[in-house]
Amino acid sequence: MNPRSALNPLFQNMRKRFTASIGPLLLLILLTMSMMMLPTFSAQVGSTVRVTLPAFKVTLNGEVMDPAFSQYPVIFYKDITYFPMTYTYCRFLGLETTWKGQKEGLLIEATGVTAAYRPYITTVRNSRSQTAVIPAYPIQINGLKIDQTKEPYPLLSFRNITYFPITWKFGSEAFGWDYHFDLQNGLVIRSSNPKLNQIRLSDDWTEAGEDNPQKPIAITTEHIYYQGTKGRIMQASLADPLRSWQVYQLPVWSYGDGTTYVNASLTGNNGDPLLSYHQGGAIMGSNVLVSLKADGATAVLNEGYYYFKAFGDDSVRTYTGPAPSGGNLEVKTSTTDWKKAGSSDYLYGWAWRSDGASSGGTGSDSVYKSGDQLYLLAFDLTKPGSTTGIYRVNLQTNDTVRVVDREVLGFQMDGETFYYQSGGSLYRYDLNESKENLMKSPLIPPNGIHWFTALNGSVYWQDAQSRMLYDQTGKPVQDGAPLLEAQLKGDQNEFLVCTFEDQPATKYISMILGRHGDVVFKTSDRMSLESVMISGNTLYFYNLTSGTVCVGSLAGAF
Repeated sequence: MNPRSALNPLFQNMRKRFTASIGPLLLLILLTMSMMMLPTFSAQVGSTVRVTLPAFKVTLNGEVMDPAFSQYPVIFYKDITYFPMTYTYCRFLGLETTWKGQKEGLLIEATGVTAAYRPYITTVRNSRSQTAVIPAYPIQINGLKIDQTKEPYPLLSFRNITYFPITWKFGSEAFGWDYHFDLQNGLVIRSSNPKLNQIRLSDDWTEAGEDNPQKPIAITTEHIYYQGTKGRIMQASLADPLRSWQVYQLPVWSYGDGTTYVNASLTGNNGDPLLSYHQGGAIMGSNVLVSLKADGATAVLNEGYYYFKAFGDDSVRTYTGPAPSGGNLEVKTSTTDWKKAGSSDYLYGWAWRSDGASSGGTGSDSVYKSGDQLYLLAFDLTKPGSTTGIYRVNLQTNDTVRVVDREVLGFQMDGETFYYQSGGSLYRYDLNESKENLMKSPLIPPNGIHWFTALNGSVYWQDAQSRMLYDQTGKPVQDGAPLLEAQLKGDQNEFLVCTFEDQPATKYISMILGRHGDVVFKTSDRMSLESVMISGNTLYFYNLTSGTVCVGSLAGAF
C-alpha cells in the first residue's frame, strides 16, 4: 500500500478538528496568506517548455503547411498555435522582421510587404513532441515592447527561430489577420497584404535554366512564353502551365561551335510578346525581332541593325548600325511597306556629337508619335557646330523641325510634355505652350543624374554616385538601397517598376509605384523586370527568388 494514501484519512480528520477550533477571522487571515503565497504565472525567460506539433491542418493564405516535414513547423503550446517568424513566412503574411542582436533583440512590424510562399521542407520527419525556449532577448511588435514575464502565452524560440502565439492580441490586433478554426478545415489564416498566386512551369523550363537563372520569359493575361531546351521557344497556358508547345525555333549561332543557339530575350509589352536575338558577328551580323501571337503564330517585325518601335498599325525604325548616314528614318503603315521619312540632311535616332575632327554616338530609343507627328532625336549634318536635339518630323510632309534648342541626348514624352536632361539639369517642355521649365539644377560632382523617368507628370531620377532613386522633391524612394533597374509598365505606362541591389539597407528588392507616386506593391522577392506585365491592376511577373510565375493584385492602384 502507498504510505501516503494510507495516511490521508488521518490527515483529513486532523484538518477538520483544527479548522473547527480556530475563529472565523483567523481562518480568513490564513486563507489570504496562503493565496498570496501561491505562485502567479510568469514566463521564466530562458526556461525550456514542452511543445507539440498540431494535430489539425494549418492553412496560410491558401497554402497548407506540412508540420511533419517542415524545418520550422507551426507548434502547439498551452492549447495555442505558435507561428515561426522566419524571413519568408513573415513577408508572405505581410510582416517585416529585423534582428538587432541580443541587446536590442527582434523587431516585428506589420507593413503590408509580400513575398511568394516558400516552405522550408526537410526529408526528416519531425517528432510529435519537441522542446522550445522562452527567449530572453527583447522583442518589439509594431514599436511596442513585449514583456515576456507578463504574457500568458510568451513568445518562444524553437530551432533558433522566434515563434509567436496566434492569439487575438497578436494575430488580429497587431497584424490585422483574419483567422478561424473548425474541425474540418483546422486553423485558417488570411493576411491583408497582396497575395501571389504561384504558377510552376514544366521540366523543360527547369532544365533549360540550369545554367541561366535569368532565362528568357514573357507573360500575357493568357499565356506564358519561355525558352526551353534545344533553342525552342515554348508557349503555355496560364490556366494549364504544365502543358506547353513550341512556337519558334532559335537558330544555331553562326559563330559558335555548331551546337550553341543564339542568345535570345523575351519581352512582354501589354500586347504580343517580342522575341529578339542577334545572329552573326558584331559588324556583319543582324538583329532579329519577332512578334509572338496568342494563337501560336509568329511574325518577323524587323531584321538588321535598326531600332524598331510600333505605334498601333504603324511602325518606325532608325538605322543604328555601323557607319550611319543621313536619311536613316523609315516608316511602315498597315497599307504600305517600309519607306523613307524625314530628310537626308538629318541623322535620326542617334545621340550624336561631332567636333569637326571626329564624330560618333549611340543609338537612342527616344521615339514618340502623336498623330502624324513623330518626335525623336536628330542631328543636322549640314550645319557646322550642330548638336543633337529633340526634333519633330511631319510624316505627311517629311518636314523636320527642331523643338528644343538645348543639346539633348535622351528624353521622355508624357502626354504633351517632354522631360529631358541637358548640362546636368532636368527640364520640362510643354508642347502646347512651347515653354521650357527647369525642374532640377545640376548636382555637385561626383553626384549627378545618371538616369531619370517621368511618371504621370512626376520625375524620378537616379543619383550617379549613390545610385539611389529619388523623387523630384529629393526624397529617396528607398533610403540606402541602390537602384538596379526600373521601367514604366501598365496599359498606359502608369506604373514604375523598380528592382534594387541586395544591400544591408535594402528592405524591398522590388517595388512598384502607382500613378500618384504611392507604393502599390513591395516585396522581398526579386522580379524579372522584363517579364513584368500589368493589365488593369493585375500584376504578372516571373519571380527569380521562388522560380515561379506570380499573379497578384496591386493594392490601392487606382
